[in-house]
Amino acid sequence: MEAINATRQRVWKEQPRGFLSQALIDTDGTIPPTLGECKGGMALSYKGIWGYAPLIISLANTREVLYLVNRPGNVVSHEGCVPWIDRAIGLSSSACR
Repeated sequence: MEAINATRQRVWKEQPRGFLSQALIDTDGTIPPTLGECKGGMALSYKGIWGYAPLIISLANTREVLYLVNRPGNVVSHEGCVPWIDRAIGLSSSACR
C-alpha cells in the first residue's frame, strides 16, 4: 500500500493547481461472506455470517482506496480505524495545496 501511495503522491503533484484543495477522507467497514469456517482470521459476524470485516479508507474526492485493512468478521466497524485515518490524513495533506 505504501508503494502505491508513494506513486499516487507523485501523480497528485502532476495535477492542475486546486486538484486536491480539500481532501475528504471516507471510512467504511463491510462484511463480505466467506465459505469455510476454519480460515485464519475469519470470524462469525453479528449477522451470523462467516467472513472478514475489512476497513476501507478512501479519498472520497477521487474514489481512490488509500488503505484496505483486513480484520476478523466479529470486529465492530470503528475498531482500529484511528491510526489508519491518521495515515490517510498525512498522505492526503501533503497533496493539498
